[in-house]
Amino acid sequence: DNPNDAKAYYIRGVAYLESGNLSSAMNDFNVAVEIDGNYPDAYLGRGAVYRRSGEHQQALYEIHKASKLGMRESKYYYSLGLVYNDVGDLDLALKHYSEAIRYDKRFHQAYTAIGTIYWEKGDYVLAAHWCEKALEINNNSRDAWYNLGLAYQSMSHYNQAVAYYTISITLGLNIAKVYYNRGGCYLKIGDFEKAIDNFEMALVIQPDFTPAIKAIEHAEQLIKEK
Repeated sequence: DNPNDAKAYYIRGVAYLESGNLSSAMNDFNVAVEIDGNYPDAYLGRGAVYRRSGEHQQALYEIHKASKLGMRESKYYYSLGLVYNDVGDLDLALKHYSEAIRYDKRFHQAYTAIGTIYWEKGDYVLAAHWCEKALEINNNSRDAWYNLGLAYQSMSHYNQAVAYYTISITLGLNIAKVYYNRGGCYLKIGDFEKAIDNFEMALVIQPDFTPAIKAIEHAEQLIKEK
């Protein structure tokens, strides 16, 4: 790699960030900033690391810095929304996500994020509506399919939820929660074997995922009682 290429470090930093390796991500974003102190995405990357580490004030500082260096408004408001979402200020997060869409009507991640807020507020119909809007823009958004599954599961539409979770998995979503949730739907449908398979998949991804361990015990009990 070219040591003078801030973008190369930034791209590798994003890959580390997505795989959950925060310290390596931060190292690469720092190098990108050292090479090019006016590279907004690198500051935004640092903001994302701070946000995931629970250092929200520091995250906001980095996001504002990126904004001063000419980052797109839509990205700026979306990033602020993520921070406020994390600290539990759902209304402020909603305001910022809506602002992101005002600047970029095709920013599908912001539509999905609004869907997650309505889900947290317990309005599952609206949650589904916003995820569907995201999918109209990008039909390959695994996060939108996952959150659509969540909304349908919360409305007790278990077969549809299974279908949506399955699409998110097919698109590469590989987190314990998606298998755990799909297993929970199978449990409600009465397909206990498939439920156990999914709970076991969740444990392959995250061996310390206690809810899946308890769910397997529960499903095995239901099989015995059949």
